[in-house]
Amino acid sequence: MGGILGIGLATGADINVATLGKIAQVWVVCPLLVGIMAIGLYRGLRFLLRRLDEHSLWQRTPWILLILSACYISFSLGANHVGTALGTLASVGIRPIWLVLLGGGALALGALTFGARVTHMVGRGIAPLDILGALFAQTAAALAVHFFSILGIPVSTSESSSDGSRRRPPLACSRSACTGCWH
Repeated sequence: MGGILGIGLATGADINVATLGKIAQVWVVCPLLVGIMAIGLYRGLRFLLRRLDEHSLWQRTPWILLILSACYISFSLGANHVGTALGTLASVGIRPIWLVLLGGGALALGALTFGARVTHMVGRGIAPLDILGALFAQTAAALAVHFFSILGIPVSTSESSSDGSRRRPPLACSRSACTGCWH
């Protein structure tokens, strides 16, 4: 957004201040919303997870949910990033289908080349997460980014995806069983 605003000011273009204001408001609200949603997911699902802990189903459930959540956040981030990265090209007359294909390919190439470093930073550099903490943080971020993408509002997806992990409640669970974290 800063680049578009800068070029608009440099060329004397009409700047839609209302749209910029709306985007700026969302950039403030979205990370807070993600943090609140992560806490809400944790507290809301605590009862269900306590019940699953009593059955052997618990052994596989968190891993399956985490993989599904990873797919969902990837989908949400792709929806928002492609529009943000290539939206400027839509103004010069390039057909949207070509923008989506170009953006999707570039997104995949970026993930393959540099994604591991960012994954490591988000996964281990902010707050240590167990499987349930990762699940709740990831799902909250995916829901928020997806919601704002539906509205057509670009969000800071880095802030959104890492904010759920910063605000997560403490969780002391292992892969196999909980160790008394359900008060």
